[in-house]
Amino acid sequence: YSANEWTVGSYFQFATASTGYEGITITFDQTGSNTGPRDFKLQYSNDGTAFSDFAGGAYSVINGGWSSVTPVNTTTFTFDLSSITSLNNDTSIWFRLVSTSTVAVNGGAVATTGTGRIDNVVISAVPEPSGAAMLGSIGVLGLLRRRR
Repeated sequence: YSANEWTVGSYFQFATASTGYEGITITFDQTGSNTGPRDFKLQYSNDGTAFSDFAGGAYSVINGGWSSVTPVNTTTFTFDLSSITSLNNDTSIWFRLVSTSTVAVNGGAVATTGTGRIDNVVISAVPEPSGAAMLGSIGVLGLLRRRR
């Protein structure tokens, strides 16, 4: 996605479910034009209304190489939210990448025509241990029943 007319507080937003999962991480590629916004922060929510800042979630983008197919190391960001247990096993979790300043990628002011771009968003998680243990128990019960 690409957007312009950025102001402080403008954002990209994503939502998914984490039902049966924990240990959430988010990875994405983000860049901007020279006059696009440079400074961002990651926020998360369980209801899509009340958002919290992720500690250590402030970052700056560059006008780097861009690929809509393959992640580019200089524009790839990864955040491990596994410490935010409220995101585990939830029917609806939300993420925002929020513009936090009027400083552009080139160090000047963000212009109305300055663009922010994002792609290759991946939200990852692992199965909850209780769910995996339950599936294992069900599988063992299935095997025991089948052997009779």
